[in-house]
Amino acid sequence: MRLWFCFKSSDSMNKPVFMLSFECFKQENLKKRSAKSKEMIMTYLDYLEPLVQKFTSGEYQREVCQAREEYLEKAGAVYEEDHEFEPRMDILIDWYLFDRNLSCSNLSPIQLYCEENKNRFSEIQSCVYQDFCTTIYSIFSFKRTTWIRKKLVLFDLLSHQTYYVKKSEMTQGLVPGDIFEARLIPFQRNFELSKGI
Repeated sequence: MRLWFCFKSSDSMNKPVFMLSFECFKQENLKKRSAKSKEMIMTYLDYLEPLVQKFTSGEYQREVCQAREEYLEKAGAVYEEDHEFEPRMDILIDWYLFDRNLSCSNLSPIQLYCEENKNRFSEIQSCVYQDFCTTIYSIFSFKRTTWIRKKLVLFDLLSHQTYYVKKSEMTQGLVPGDIFEARLIPFQRNFELSKGI
């Protein structure tokens, strides 16, 4: 719908003022929308990637080595040939990023990352990273899938809370009655199972 009855501009193009300002608004809005759309299709792993890069290299390389030693001391040795090597390393990375306080501060890497970048985050990034500070690590019982089969119903055996978790490759193979240790990642109004299951 065109509003040609609006005030005319004083330039030679003689376009309505409203249409000129609407075109500028539309172009600016499209740029914002495309950046926001890109953020909306990112997975939680895409958001974690900068944290993993920052807190496993450079000045934090010694810290992550110390964390690995602490983890292996508590959880037992794991070898690269072992079929459980990758899942155990995922659990280590989760523990290091979400739970273990850095020796240089009294904050976990995710908390420090949020603190350092809070003024640079977009609105979506701010929500995502604040949610990452509230992951739930516990022992869960898989009860059932929802009636539309898009989510799993998990019962936290320690807090006695029920959670609805988005289906993903991490949830394949679970059957009602399974009991397992896992971390729930709050992400974009859903919960997802961490890779370190």
